[in-house]
Amino acid sequence: MRKHYVSAVLSLMFLTATIAYAQGTAGSQANQPHGAATPSVGTPQPLAPPGSGSSGSTGTVTDSGTKAPDKQPDIKITELTLPPNPKPADQLTPEEKKAELAKQAPVKSARLDDSIILHAAKGELKPYVQWATSHTKDITLYVNGSDTNIRPEAVDLEGDSLQFHLERTAENKKLWSALLRQPFRYETRYGVKASIGTDHGEAAPSDAKFNLLVVVWTKWSKGWLVLLFVFVILLIWLAWKHELLRDGPKQPYSLGRCQMAWWFFLIIASYVFIWLICGDQDTITASLLGLMGISAGTALGAALIESSSAGSASLSQAASDRIAYQAALTKAQGDLDTAQKALDAAPGDPGMQKTVTDAQAAVAIAKSKLNDAEVRLGEATKPPATNFWLIEILSDSNGQIALHRFQIVVWTFVLGIMFLYSVITELTMPEFSSTLLATMGISSGTYLGFKFPEK
Repeated sequence: MRKHYVSAVLSLMFLTATIAYAQGTAGSQANQPHGAATPSVGTPQPLAPPGSGSSGSTGTVTDSGTKAPDKQPDIKITELTLPPNPKPADQLTPEEKKAELAKQAPVKSARLDDSIILHAAKGELKPYVQWATSHTKDITLYVNGSDTNIRPEAVDLEGDSLQFHLERTAENKKLWSALLRQPFRYETRYGVKASIGTDHGEAAPSDAKFNLLVVVWTKWSKGWLVLLFVFVILLIWLAWKHELLRDGPKQPYSLGRCQMAWWFFLIIASYVFIWLICGDQDTITASLLGLMGISAGTALGAALIESSSAGSASLSQAASDRIAYQAALTKAQGDLDTAQKALDAAPGDPGMQKTVTDAQAAVAIAKSKLNDAEVRLGEATKPPATNFWLIEILSDSNGQIALHRFQIVVWTFVLGIMFLYSVITELTMPEFSSTLLATMGISSGTYLGFKFPEK
């Protein structure tokens, strides 16, 4: 009984710690500071650090000696181009040559993880950057009028251009989700407007537009999808032919293991799917770590309860008794053979006759006890009636469908559908609230609690 309580406490502590970690991680991400000032480069080189100039009556004096006005200068973005391939033209592959020709189109096309170059009207970028630097403001990329919080990776003050790397971060996740929504219906978003601005202000006027490539199927991505399909088949085969999702040989399917496999498959498949389509490698949220922890804790707790259950104890006892009675039978049989040989040497000896009779009785008793141990061992290892896997994970050890098992299955299925909807329609993994995680944790804890009387 003490083992039962220890197992329950360990499982509940694990679930609680997982939820607390997910809440803390999500909170720390939400409270992350906005960041340092915009690094600026002139062909390209770092600009003077923010605030390095001294204030004057008509503006701020920069390190170069020019005065940055107190009023934000006007600027207009006139053009969008793509960075050229750094390889020499004679070393480009056919695919790279095709990509370079595509860059000559009037409206450029780019996808996440590409870079774009925004060109300002001649002479307008330098005073704009100086003003932003002196006022400790960040220059960021704006897409369709919304701030992406993406800072320039290079600034060419002489050429009046800024280069940005299109990436999805925690700060601009909602913005990109709107553009990536329904990827298989809109594989390309046409006419996406690009501009610049400072610290969530208004976007500068812009004539720059580009086509956002949402879904780009390459040979590389198709190969990965084939590997993902093979992985799914392998998982199903292991679950069907082996004991991957069962508590043991010829045992029913385990609810804890099925839940663990469910979240493992959804998360790994979605991660690869999103990475192949939009190149985003940082998509696993803190709440998904919480869900994986809850499912792992549920499977671990169920395994601990199984290992300390009465069924396991009776199985161990029956196996031990069988070994002991087998040894006793062997000894009794040996004693009987010795007594029989002595009786054969002295047929009329009453003492030898009694010894043989006692040895025969000992052999009969040992056989009876061995048969009893084998019967108990057979009962302990007898496989339960095989049902459909869903019926097995919903049924307790008595074969009855249990409410606490039904509850955790329903919650796991509902959250899984929400997860898949977000991945397929928005190419992003959802951020489940701490309330949903707590609900899932309570369901798992209830399941583990009811598992004790089952055993």
